[in-house]
Amino acid sequence: MIGLVGVLIALSVPALRVARARAFDTVSLANLRSIHGVVETYADRYKGQYPVAQEGVNYRNGCAGIHSGFLRWATTYAWPAVIHEVLTWDEGLAFFLSPRARRDSLAANSPLSPTCGWPTSYYFSQAFLARPELWARNPVAGTDSDIKIWLRSVYQGDVQFPSKKVMFWDYEMPYLGRRLRMDSEGNLEEASPTLFADGHAQLRIQSNASKAIPTTAWNTNFPVQRWHNTQDGVRGFDE
Repeated sequence: MIGLVGVLIALSVPALRVARARAFDTVSLANLRSIHGVVETYADRYKGQYPVAQEGVNYRNGCAGIHSGFLRWATTYAWPAVIHEVLTWDEGLAFFLSPRARRDSLAANSPLSPTCGWPTSYYFSQAFLARPELWARNPVAGTDSDIKIWLRSVYQGDVQFPSKKVMFWDYEMPYLGRRLRMDSEGNLEEASPTLFADGHAQLRIQSNASKAIPTTAWNTNFPVQRWHNTQDGVRGFDE
């Protein structure tokens, strides 16, 4: 009898782990839908412009009032700082972090806390941080003048396939309790909670998305990845 109970427990534990992971997936998907609402509120305030870190601007981050400057491409993980006037880190903390995500809580001025609790668990697609021409279907070498234009803001009206263009995803998923599986290009090979530009959120596998292409004239300091480097940027699609 004891042996039978042991076998039943051994069989049920994996199933319980899967059920718990699926429950956390649901929470993460809800977080993403909340994030979409905040980002759209920000865009509505700025005539349709999506958030992006501007050169020379210091943004208030989650470190007890500390202000920091960010490079444009750092908006990928530091976007909560850019939207701070719409929703502060403290106000959004409930859905800025994936379930079971841990951040240190040391004093902001502690040398042991250089990140001050950052970053968020959700990546913002870099396709929303620069003009679509940067990922052109037929790339051409851009002049300095071209690049300056291409590094302007993206607007809601630029998104041509909102139900097929990924906006955010959970790159952390700490609730799985293990290292995430990735391919050689750094794309997730397992289902991740994913948000599309139209506001719907589903589990999607990054490595199955449309092929990524490098930017035509700018080094983002990130590897070329699907969802980030969509062909034609926000005018393209990932599904």
